[in-house]
Amino acid sequence: MIKLNVMVTLPDATRLPCGEIVATPPDSQGLVKGAFRYSKAYLDHSLAFPLDPVTLPMISKEFIAQSPAGVHAVFEDALPDDWEKNC
Repeated sequence: MIKLNVMVTLPDATRLPCGEIVATPPDSQGLVKGAFRYSKAYLDHSLAFPLDPVTLPMISKEFIAQSPAGVHAVFEDALPDDWEKNC
């Protein structure tokens, strides 16, 4: 199991743990199962905002990723990939 902490810097310059991504290693077909959950501290902060208003609303629940990468689209560009291998 892979766990990643998500940090956010709010408009008032407060740096806050926003939540956690958990994911499995790729299966035999290369698919990853993953999920995201907001932290309580983030949900309780007055300046917090949804990272993706459509797929990650500001509620306390586990959001299952519906992508082959195992993460929600909002996180895909922030994670390492194999783009350099294709150059």
